Amino acid sequence: MSVFKFPITLCKELDSSIESFWWGQKNDSNKIHWVSWEKLGLAKVEGGMGFQNFSEFNLALLAMQGWQLLMNLGSLWACILKDKYFPDGNVLNAKKGAKASWVWSSIQEGLKVIKQGMQWQVVNGESVRLWHDRWIHPIPGARLSNQLSGELCQETRVATIIDPCTRS
Repeated sequence: MSVFKFPITLCKELDSSIESFWWGQKNDSNKIHWVSWEKLGLAKVEGGMGFQNFSEFNLALLAMQGWQLLMNLGSLWACILKDKYFPDGNVLNAKKGAKASWVWSSIQEGLKVIKQGMQWQVVNGESVRLWHDRWIHPIPGARLSNQLSGELCQETRVATIIDPCTRS
């Protein structure tokens, strides 16, 4: 489950199996719903049973694999994936490809989750693209408008607009 993206239908069947265990039929009569499914899904410390939605749990595990890939690009499995799918070394901009393996396709789904929440930390601004990268916090979408697009090209880096004396 942490390396392969499960089909949605399988995840729904697993969710359904848990639900039917708790709320299924017993001798031609339905079991009593003592608590709502949302309450059962809460963490145990919050009074729930800690049940996970299998589809979301699967995506979380795939995101963890994607994070491991980002943090350990020198590991054997990362080198194998790098040689085949992102030889330029940029895993975040790597494409899935037409003949991608199930593992790579699954990790791509996890990387999508990571990309939704990640943001650049501007140190010197040399590697952060002004128009394309998320680097402004906490604005949703965190991108500049293209008001200066006539003056600055699309590949301009944040370092070009940082004052070197005040670092602002």
